[in-house]
Amino acid sequence: MFWTFLPPPNVTGKLHIGHALNATIQDVYVRFNKAYHIPEGVNWVWGTDHASIATESKVRKTLAENGVTDITDEELYNHIKSFADQNRDNIKTQLRMLNCDIDNNDGIYTMSDEYCDLVKTTFISLYKRNLIYEDLQEINYDTVLKTAISDEECEEINGKIISTRSGGVIEKRTSKEWFFKLSQFKDVLINALDDINITSERTKNTYLHFANNLKDWCISRQLLWEHKIPIWYYNNQSYCANNIQEAAKLAETDTDNMIPETRTLDTWFSSWLYHIAAFAKTNEFNINCKYMPADILVTGADIIFFWVAKMIVASHLFDYPKPFKTVYITGIVRDKQGRKMSKSLNNSPDLDKLIDKHGSDVIRATLLRLSTKDNDIIFDESYLQEGYKIIKKLANVDNYIKLLKPTDKDDNPIVTACQTWFTNKIHESYDNIKKGLDNYDVRWAFDEALKLLFDYMSNWYIPTIQKTGVNEHEYKVLQGNFVDMTYILESFIPSITQLLRSRIHRIERIKNSTESDDNDIVDYAREIHRKLNVFRSMYKINTSETLKIGNRGMSEPPQLLIDYIKLIANADLEFTAKDSKYSFNTRIGTVRIYKDVEVDTDDILKELASAKSLLKRVEDKLNNPRFIENATKEQIAYEKQKQKDAKERIDICGRRLGITTK
Repeated sequence: MFWTFLPPPNVTGKLHIGHALNATIQDVYVRFNKAYHIPEGVNWVWGTDHASIATESKVRKTLAENGVTDITDEELYNHIKSFADQNRDNIKTQLRMLNCDIDNNDGIYTMSDEYCDLVKTTFISLYKRNLIYEDLQEINYDTVLKTAISDEECEEINGKIISTRSGGVIEKRTSKEWFFKLSQFKDVLINALDDINITSERTKNTYLHFANNLKDWCISRQLLWEHKIPIWYYNNQSYCANNIQEAAKLAETDTDNMIPETRTLDTWFSSWLYHIAAFAKTNEFNINCKYMPADILVTGADIIFFWVAKMIVASHLFDYPKPFKTVYITGIVRDKQGRKMSKSLNNSPDLDKLIDKHGSDVIRATLLRLSTKDNDIIFDESYLQEGYKIIKKLANVDNYIKLLKPTDKDDNPIVTACQTWFTNKIHESYDNIKKGLDNYDVRWAFDEALKLLFDYMSNWYIPTIQKTGVNEHEYKVLQGNFVDMTYILESFIPSITQLLRSRIHRIERIKNSTESDDNDIVDYAREIHRKLNVFRSMYKINTSETLKIGNRGMSEPPQLLIDYIKLIANADLEFTAKDSKYSFNTRIGTVRIYKDVEVDTDDILKELASAKSLLKRVEDKLNNPRFIENATKEQIAYEKQKQKDAKERIDICGRRLGITTK
């Protein structure tokens, strides 16, 4: 069983780009695990948060702008409820538009009747255990919403004035409020990291700072759109109960004499029970612990103490397993000004319009390519060109295959070797994608999937069959390879892969890898081809001109390698010991190029200067600790390959000039 739960978006409005990133990363994990090796099934619980402060503030503001000021609490509550219900439906629709494979149900809602019962039962339980108390303490007070708020929800300015979500000034006030004894659970939070992996070291340090500086949690608010505190008063005494009848019984008086608590609960007092609600039965604490903990929680660093830490405490309080095994910290999506994309700032492009205009896969692919471990993301609509390149490349390959006409020729050993090699690359890609996801680096995993499309299919497989053609059998294998590739890519870009695959009648899943010595030969051919292209580019040698090359690294010439190099690189490969001015190293030894090139010395010097300049830029980057710390494995490997290519160019130039280069 693999399961996770969506951090519930606030019902204050539509999803923004930050939500799209979070949901896309989760969907990658869900789809990948559904496709491979999870016989017990996959469960992705989704839901929404009522977001009391933000929602109530937004509705009050809208009503005021429309001239509605004289309104009863009941009328205001109904306005808020209607607003929240509409946005809740919109959020589910948006998740579907993004092609997220969420469970087809109503999900969890932190203001549903069942959830209200869960919150109430939790409060009563903690009250009876003397973990909730009422006290006169200094608190933060929002002068617009006229409510207490937590330290984390506001920002101090000049040591005195504090601004917040409502846009109002926050004052320090002494007020009688309800508190939860959170400070008692320092060791619980610290020890939890023995079993819970937080993928970001920076966020883990933030978490530990919070744990080491715990204060009791002010859980009461003066808001309308919030969970009721199950407290009633009689003769200046408070009574905690499920309802007024129970409270009156405890007070030994009539219900008419009981005064209800007017304060409500902090939003996070409901949100910290979200993982419990995911598998709780109505009106009772009874989780199917078979499914706990969740395999992964994907969330942002900004709510590590608001939500993540408090869920850990909630699990501890009721003797549940840890709520999750891993907390995958995503970067925060920011606009070009560096501001966090948020509903309150209204600085996110309209996600619905983006999907309508560009398609969900373009958005998903772009966000995945922009995301790097532990780094924030700068997003602008112009960056979606990155996603377009990927979708267009896949569509072009599909179109080429559809238009390809098989012939009656015999099987070609080169095509057979290439197709066997590609099948193995599919299996390698699966292994590497799994490794990337297991290491909580979805960008790296996506890049590994894209190698199939760009490096292996588009830059090698297709050029090979363009030169050889295919017969009916080879064409069916090609179709099968394409189908298998779409399954690999589907976790990341599901819409286009499902569409293209549906148009091919022969659909078959990935088969077991076919081991063959020819796989190495194809890799040798790719390496020699790439380096010969560098040589041709440097000396402006047309690809139509046949090159003579030699190699002393193999004892006898594999005919397949000779034929493949001749076909794809237009080069005659000999196994000889003849010397040459031009050579390059490969995995099978030194390859020598038997070609006298007449070029102007000035051209060689220009090429040498260009190669040295490139090498310096690359090595400066590789020697930069910040780059190494923040770059993905794929980015580092790419820079090291550029470093290697630049050194080869410098070496060739030097030998051509008869000098030693450094």
